[in-house]
Amino acid sequence: MSDSAVRVAVRVRPFNQREKGLDAVCCIAMAGPTTTINDVDGGTGEGTFTFDYSFWSHDGFSVNDEGLLTPEDGNSPYADQKKIFDCLGVEVPNNAWTGYHCCLFAYGQTGAGKSYSMVGFGPNKGIIPTTCEDIFRRIGENHDPAKHFEVTIGMLEIYNEKIQDLLIHPNQRTKGGLEVRESKQLGIYVQDLTKRAVNSYEAIEDLVDEGMANRTIASTHMNATSSRANTVLIIELTQVTTYAGKEGRKPSVITLVDPAGSEKDEQINKSMSALRNVISALADKASGKLKKGQLIPYRDSKLTRLLQNALGGSSKTIMICAVSPASSNYEETLSTLQCADRAKKIKNHAEIDEDPTEKLFNLLKKENERLKALLGGQGVATGGGPNGGGGSDVSETERMRIVEDHKKEIAAIEKALEEEEAAKQAAERAKKAARDEGLRRFRQEMDRIRALIQTLESQVAGNDASLTVGDLSVAEGHTRRGGDCLKEAVNYLSNKHTTHAGGGVR
Repeated sequence: MSDSAVRVAVRVRPFNQREKGLDAVCCIAMAGPTTTINDVDGGTGEGTFTFDYSFWSHDGFSVNDEGLLTPEDGNSPYADQKKIFDCLGVEVPNNAWTGYHCCLFAYGQTGAGKSYSMVGFGPNKGIIPTTCEDIFRRIGENHDPAKHFEVTIGMLEIYNEKIQDLLIHPNQRTKGGLEVRESKQLGIYVQDLTKRAVNSYEAIEDLVDEGMANRTIASTHMNATSSRANTVLIIELTQVTTYAGKEGRKPSVITLVDPAGSEKDEQINKSMSALRNVISALADKASGKLKKGQLIPYRDSKLTRLLQNALGGSSKTIMICAVSPASSNYEETLSTLQCADRAKKIKNHAEIDEDPTEKLFNLLKKENERLKALLGGQGVATGGGPNGGGGSDVSETERMRIVEDHKKEIAAIEKALEEEEAAKQAAERAKKAARDEGLRRFRQEMDRIRALIQTLESQVAGNDASLTVGDLSVAEGHTRRGGDCLKEAVNYLSNKHTTHAGGGVR
């Protein structure tokens, strides 16, 4: 486990057509990682903030015939899409490859450029498609026959506090939406979210296009084609290593969030208001200002609940804030910078989600490397005489002792693998026994109920006056016990299904 602060970057876009029509004045300046905002109308004055990155994308660019934006010359400060990924976005696949869960989310008012940074437009690919390309580039460069990769994606939107599956046609969705759940094994996840296995960047691209077409679109004052929903892409990357016929799995969940606008309008977006509150509470916690007994309000919205692991949890997290340069948006831009300034104080406790088998594999690899170094002359020479030249740092006896120690370590690892496999099999047998017992009791009670029903039916048909309240009570008791057994069996099967089919943000 390693403590890591949330990484924060700010990016300022060019004036849009509306701002140009209003003869807007730029109120943002950047120098290195520092962003300065100036109230050109003479109000609150100047504010200066320092982040991990301050990306200047306001001017100093050229556009080629295909619409690709690049710096106009070698001295231009313009940060194009490639620079955004190379400096910031690449950390997502880097962390995922190491085995960390990771999250990158955008923040800013509607029309500030969040979707451009996250998704892009035309040849100007954003962080999401470039990350997907990078993942499959790395997979294609793997030449280890003992390793293979599994990749699945899910895509959702949160609109009016309802989670909808974007990989399902709107006509097929449940009216109430999906729910965020939490379990010890799966962590925090979206129950029943569709997950599609993919084996190429093109497959992801097709699914993302499908999901984007299924989004809820509603025009806003700032953006005529803006989605007022939060769009979330979840990529699950699992590295599978095979050793001695056994598999070790190292999973990583990548969560990429293109949110709605951050305007302080509860009717527009409860999620972003809740996100600001969570960020503020976590910043207070990091600085020791959180009141005793005060809880972080993750449950105030579906988005913050889904991002609980990304904010203050075990994820590697990046926040990219998009701001307008126009003085007419001064208040919203200042609010965004203040939120970003608080977010950089948040501390996560990132850890690699590695199963025991994978950990043992890694230990074995390290031991192999250590032995090769010792026997290959990196710290231990393996032969020669007493007078230098071919001299030895250790005796033959010491060398043999190292070899024997190494053999013992390998044997211990193999034994641990066998014990782990035996424990898994024992757990499966116990689950099967519990399931079988539940089904047996259910069938037994159902047989008793059927027999009672037959008796009651024959008594009623014959107007048998001997039918008493006591008989009905007995039947009711058997029915209740049968129902309990049925619930027990159904709960077991439901839990087993969730274990094998569940997944999501941890």
